[in-house]
Amino acid sequence: MTALSVGPEEAREALKQALAMGCDEAILVSDPAFESADSLVVSQTLAKAIAKLGEVDIVFFGRQAVDSDTGVTYAQVARRLGWPSLALVAAIQELDPAAGSIVVERMLDSGRQVVRSRLPAVVSVVKEINEPRYPSFMGIRKASRAEIPVWSAADIEMAEVPQPVLAWPEVFAPPKVERECEFIEGDTPEEIAAKLADRLIEEKVI
Repeated sequence: MTALSVGPEEAREALKQALAMGCDEAILVSDPAFESADSLVVSQTLAKAIAKLGEVDIVFFGRQAVDSDTGVTYAQVARRLGWPSLALVAAIQELDPAAGSIVVERMLDSGRQVVRSRLPAVVSVVKEINEPRYPSFMGIRKASRAEIPVWSAADIEMAEVPQPVLAWPEVFAPPKVERECEFIEGDTPEEIAAKLADRLIEEKVI
């Protein structure tokens, strides 16, 4: 199992965490040209890196990243690779690499859906997929000594890195909203209800 990340040098820490949790190897794809990459650029970069890895049956993604929060990179990678895309996967029921098939359970708002697909495939999972493994002491030691290779754009045969179509010129927290809690009191439920109705009318809620 290989952990793959596109990002700056700081991404090494996340890759070392993956190694400590049991991944066999980790690869960082990093290049100054990726500095302002959006999901379109990242998806092309990942697709090129996956192609360079060679024989791959499944590529696992999370549901969405915490930066742009778009949740579309996995689908874009699948489209570029020409592979099936399985989203919102909460369980893998069957996996048969020899037969080239996978059966997954997707978690939808209306219930669960079982889907069969051919391999290779891109799978985007939700947190219900499993409980993350805790890094062992030996795993942490091994990860701390691991050499993580860095692939540049040239290494994955990206002759030209496209310009991003989306940019985030500013990221800021929404204005803080101050709220007050008022308890309506009274001797009887009817009196409390009447006072509550008066306050709601006064505040123009109703």
